[in-house]
Amino acid sequence: METDNSTAIPRQRDHIQHWVDAPGRDARIVAWAEDTDVSGGLHPFKRPDLGKWFRDDYADQWDVLCVMKVDRLSRRVAHFSEIVQWRQEHGKIVVSTQEGIDMSTPMGKMFAQILAVFAEGELDTIRARAADAARTRLAAGTWVAGLAPFGYEIVPLGKGKGKRLRPVEHYEELAREIADKILNGQSLRSISRELIERGEPTWLSLIQPHSKRGVESQWSNSSIRGIMLNPKIAGYYTYKGEIVEDDKGNPRMIAEKPSSTTRRGTGWS
Repeated sequence: METDNSTAIPRQRDHIQHWVDAPGRDARIVAWAEDTDVSGGLHPFKRPDLGKWFRDDYADQWDVLCVMKVDRLSRRVAHFSEIVQWRQEHGKIVVSTQEGIDMSTPMGKMFAQILAVFAEGELDTIRARAADAARTRLAAGTWVAGLAPFGYEIVPLGKGKGKRLRPVEHYEELAREIADKILNGQSLRSISRELIERGEPTWLSLIQPHSKRGVESQWSNSSIRGIMLNPKIAGYYTYKGEIVEDDKGNPRMIAEKPSSTTRRGTGWS
C-alpha cells in the first residue's frame, strides 16, 4: 500500500531490497506486490496484487514475505491473525524489515500482534475523521467523494469550500434524448446500438480514459438502465442506493442545477 512519503512505494522497495542484500543473507526477490490506493482495511487475501500470492499455485514460489512495516500488511487484527495462521500452516516466514520483526519466532509474533492492534486503532481514527468530513460536506450541499456521476463535472467552489457538481451540456442533452426514446417505447438494446454506431463515447471512457474499465466500456442495456435509474442524474445525493433527505424530509441535492428533475416511467427526465 502507498500512503504518505514516509511509506511511499519506492521507499518500501529500497528498504526491503536492503534487507535482502544484507551480508550473509542468501535471498533474492521473487516478485513485488504493490497495491496502491487500496484501503488498509482490505483483507490481504483479497488485494489485487498481493492476494494471488497466498493461492496454492503461487505460494510454492516463495518462502518469505517481506514488508517494511506491519501496517503495510494489514491494519486489522483479525486479518493479521489469519495471516499468522496461514503462515504456520504453509511453513512461510513473514518479516517486517523496518521494525526488525521475524514472525516465525514467538517474540516476533507477539510484537507484530501488538503493532497490529495499534494499526487498527489508527485506521479506525482515519475512517472516523473521513466520515466526519463527509457529513460536513454533505450538510453544506457539496460533493462528498468519488467519480462524477453521469452527466456532471466536479467543480471546485474555492479554497476550503469543497466541490459541487455541474451538468455537462452534451451529456445533459444525451440523457434527455435517451429518456425520450425510452418513453416513446424504444428498447434499450436499440438505443445502445444507435449510440455505438454513431461513436458516442461512454461516460466511463470520458472520466477514466486511461483505465482498463474506461477503455473497454461500451453502451449496453445494463449501462443505460443504470444511468437512467440512478437518482444522481437528477442531482440527488444517495447513500447505498437510497436518496438522502435533510431534517425537513427534502432530498439533499449535489448539484445546484440538476441534469433532470422529475422521474417519469423508467428514468429521470
